[in-house]
Amino acid sequence: PIPLCALSPTTETVLWPLPANYTLGKTVTPFNLNLVSVTIPNISQDTQQRLDQAVIRQRSMLGSKGTEDGSSMTSLAISIGGELDMPAPSLDMDEGYSLEIRKDHNVVQVEIVAATYYGARHAIETLFQLTEWDPFTSSFVILDAALIHDQPVFQHRGVSLDSARNFIPVATIKEMLDSMSYSKMNVFHWHITDSQSFALEMESLPDFAWYGAYRPDMVYTRADVLDIVDYAAARGIIVIPELDAPAHVGAGWQAVDESFVVCSEKEPWEEFCLEPPCGQLNPAASGMYDVLETIHKEFLSLFRPSVLHMGGDEVHFGCWNSSEMIVQWLEERKQWYQRRVVFFFFVC
Repeated sequence: PIPLCALSPTTETVLWPLPANYTLGKTVTPFNLNLVSVTIPNISQDTQQRLDQAVIRQRSMLGSKGTEDGSSMTSLAISIGGELDMPAPSLDMDEGYSLEIRKDHNVVQVEIVAATYYGARHAIETLFQLTEWDPFTSSFVILDAALIHDQPVFQHRGVSLDSARNFIPVATIKEMLDSMSYSKMNVFHWHITDSQSFALEMESLPDFAWYGAYRPDMVYTRADVLDIVDYAAARGIIVIPELDAPAHVGAGWQAVDESFVVCSEKEPWEEFCLEPPCGQLNPAASGMYDVLETIHKEFLSLFRPSVLHMGGDEVHFGCWNSSEMIVQWLEERKQWYQRRVVFFFFVC
């Protein structure tokens, strides 16, 4: 039958991404999805709850494929051990794990060992890749022998999402995070601001979203951001927010002094930016740095990121050279011009 072929040890497509080291058995066993138990040593309540939820999610997805008749008395007993630390997700987190599956009479024993929650979560993902719904026997089956030792080859395995040029609803972002977790991807790079929109609600500068969002209902509230960061962490994913600057700005900055942004929506755009609409921060406007600092502080308090992306791309010097204020400022600081003034934003 097709499901049994899918779990055949001769095919590598069942495991994705392919573990670093693995040995797979040759037989499958029907098991009762209602007889799945999880045993975890004494750990923090938060860690235990997240591991339980990770198993529940997998059971739910597997259960959506079919309905068994309940005749199988074979249970699936999952034991999770190791230190199981759960620091905030970062690029340095330990994502390694070991997974062993063996059958003992009417019990399929699963032993998972990991140093962190994130490794254990990946192991649960791998475990349920070795399960399938068999429509021919109306039963759920699992490969009943396997030994896997796994850790990522690449530290950064990510997806970049631009919600500034096109607003992406929170529910859709969560669907993407779910999809990332299935492949054990660990970085969500969120390009949340650009010249087109600034849709992030900020307590310190509330008018930014009022001016910067496409519509009042196209705003990411603080509750939305906290929810997304937590949702991502439960799936072993880091959120890297990007506040693009000094180029790619415009929307939202109408809330402060208009001199803080130059070349906003200027035409012909080719003379002032690499893509329309144009807009760059004004390095000669001292008050602009206070606003930028306020935004950065709010980003750090809201996202609590291990990495903050500060943009820095596609600065167009034609824009700055079109401003007498900036040209004069550059003349007074020729050494900065020689080192490319864009770096001024990252050292001041």
